[in-house]
Amino acid sequence: MEYSDFECPFCKAYHPKVKKLIEQYPNKVNWVYRHLALEFHNPGAQKQAEASECAAELGGNTTFWQYSDLIYERTRSNGNGFPIDQLVPLAVEIGLDKAAFKQCLDSNRMAKRVNQEQQNGVESGITGTPGSIFIHNPKLKNIVDGLLKKNE
Repeated sequence: MEYSDFECPFCKAYHPKVKKLIEQYPNKVNWVYRHLALEFHNPGAQKQAEASECAAELGGNTTFWQYSDLIYERTRSNGNGFPIDQLVPLAVEIGLDKAAFKQCLDSNRMAKRVNQEQQNGVESGITGTPGSIFIHNPKLKNIVDGLLKKNE
């Protein structure tokens, strides 16, 4: 589980690495993305997070990832990296209905979800982005144990 911020330069660098890991282990590793829009990256980070959730609502999980990948590819990061006025055109670019997307984004209805994910992250001990939590799994434990033995 990753807590991330679309405007975070470290998240921008981390994102393609996790994406590659997931691609290398299809159906074996799950990537759960959660929003933690840092205050000093707003309003951009918050609106981008809300926009990605609108993409998910209108197009499903695959569309969420497609939209998110493009934001990370194109942002310059640090609060003003991906222009808010380009969130709707980006949705149209990937095939989402302009009016439906704009209505979702302008309604601010995804703000509650984004804020709740952020709160959950803070309550889980995440203090910065990217912040990752690995859910206990016996296979993961074996992998970590193997890596630790290699480094002894």
